[in-house]
Amino acid sequence: MVEKYLIKESESVKEALIKLETLSPVLLILAVDSDGMLTGLLTDGDVRRALLEGRDLSDPIESFMNRTFKYLQKN
Repeated sequence: MVEKYLIKESESVKEALIKLETLSPVLLILAVDSDGMLTGLLTDGDVRRALLEGRDLSDPIESFMNRTFKYLQKN
C-alpha cells in the first residue's frame, strides 16, 4: 500500500511530478535509496521551489528533497 508513495531519490524532477500528479490530491511522496530506506520527503512545493531556482526537469530529486523530517516509529 505504501509503495505507491515511494520514489527513488535518484529519480528526476519530471518523474516526481508525474508521481505527484497520479497521487493527487496527496501532495507528498517518500524518497528512498537503492536499499529501500527512507531518505527524504518531497512535496509539490519542494518541486516548485526547485524549478523556480533554476533546476532542470532531468535533475535528481536527491539534490533538493527534504532530508530533515520527523517520523513516528511503530510501537
